[in-house]
Amino acid sequence: MANSFNKFFTSVAEDTLNRVDKGDPRTIPSGDLNIAFPLTEFEPTSKRELSKIIRNMKNKTSAGLDEFSSVMLRGCEKELLEPLLHVVNLSLRLGVCPKKMKSSKVIPLHKQGSKHDLENYRPISLVSTFSKVIEKVVHMRICEHLQKNSIQLREQHGFLSKKSTLTALVELVEYIIDKLEEGHSVTGVYLDLSKAFDCLGHELILAKLSKLGFRDTAWNWFSNYLQDRDQLVELRHFDNKADHLLQVKSAPHYQGRSTGTTLSLLSSSISAEDLEIKGYIALGLAMDYCNGNDLVFNETKTKQLVMGSKRDTISEFPGLQLVESTKHLGIVIDGKLSWVQHLNILCGKLSSGIFALRRVKSVSNIEAVKITYFSIFESHLRYGVTLWGAASQLHLERVLIIQKKALRIMADLEWNESCREHFKRWRILTVVNIYILEVIILACKKSIPRGEDIHQHNTRFAHNFILPSHNSRRFEMKPTYAGARLFNLLPEELKRTDPKALKGKLYEWLLQRPFYSVKEFMDWANC
Repeated sequence: MANSFNKFFTSVAEDTLNRVDKGDPRTIPSGDLNIAFPLTEFEPTSKRELSKIIRNMKNKTSAGLDEFSSVMLRGCEKELLEPLLHVVNLSLRLGVCPKKMKSSKVIPLHKQGSKHDLENYRPISLVSTFSKVIEKVVHMRICEHLQKNSIQLREQHGFLSKKSTLTALVELVEYIIDKLEEGHSVTGVYLDLSKAFDCLGHELILAKLSKLGFRDTAWNWFSNYLQDRDQLVELRHFDNKADHLLQVKSAPHYQGRSTGTTLSLLSSSISAEDLEIKGYIALGLAMDYCNGNDLVFNETKTKQLVMGSKRDTISEFPGLQLVESTKHLGIVIDGKLSWVQHLNILCGKLSSGIFALRRVKSVSNIEAVKITYFSIFESHLRYGVTLWGAASQLHLERVLIIQKKALRIMADLEWNESCREHFKRWRILTVVNIYILEVIILACKKSIPRGEDIHQHNTRFAHNFILPSHNSRRFEMKPTYAGARLFNLLPEELKRTDPKALKGKLYEWLLQRPFYSVKEFMDWANC
């Protein structure tokens, strides 16, 4: 079984690309970049930098083929820092990645469908922990190089500091709401790319790096890093490993990352005809780019979603499925931004968490119960709450009811006992308070004008955000608008808090005030 998985994962990229006609490879379609400062060699690292990288690594017991986990590295940091510094700097200076760090242990993870079909498994690559340290150093040098040459990646949200799938979702939803507020209709095409991380060819990656200004030793390091990589599949439940390592011919996939990905193409217009033309052109350009850049466009999984007053008059694009809702980056987006379907799925996950809480509560202590709550219950509550937290109170109440049920299990409460004081005692934020916290912090990170930006008078409302005028209730669901409006209702001492300390202080403030609805918070503030 392990040998079959090993052979499948190392050949899946080539098989996927062979199913489509590839265009002429390109590097960067936007034209030549003005690279004022090419990077010919990497700046060496230091003990201080390595120590910071090690301490910021997640405490994980999983490990690559060398069976050395991040937990072990953090525990042996003092003893290993000096030799690790020598190895990393030697790698950077010579432009060579150590061969032992180019072998991966691969764990197949079942996604969905039949467990007898290899296509339904996702490869999770576990590389050497020491390789992760070198990769982190190189990643920092890449970011420094791009910043030095003023190469901005505004639309990229992966692998960048302070950006994530959530920031991508917020930008997407805010764009949609802004266009709907202007009277436009919006069509979104959510493209599914098959085996995206597997299919990227080494030559294409190196050509793009050259275009971005990586030269000589720096470029050689990437070339060597991609060469002679191999992997071995391990089936943990069966204590079964593949007989031998097999070479990986395409780009290496990353730990915990899906080998497919979804991209969103958004077009907007007041005219239905113009919207169809814009959307079709955007789709054509995207398909053309995929064909020339080792990306396989999967039409069967690509969805088209239309929003706005012209929704019923927009035609379905050839080969695509026109849908009322679609899942994108873990959030279900529907044509009315009601978030009802997403909340249906979320409530199902939370109900499953209730079962786990009962089991842990029956066999373990309070600390274990808390860990279980925050890891498998509140983690689902927090993801995307800046978006779906704006749903109607009726639907948000469903989530709150399940959260109260979880708290009653943890605190041994009767079904009709009040939970307010127990939210304080257990230091748990209600789902409403989580929403209030997240949207306020989001608004504070944006460049929204305040009263003090217009005049220098120290008035009562100087720290308040200036809220833009709008015509629809939907605009109030916009995360940054909602956060700015709720911020304006906070006590003056919180509004004057230093931005770096605001999240901690607001968190503590909300812990003492377990609100059950946004209206309850607003009524309290207006008293």
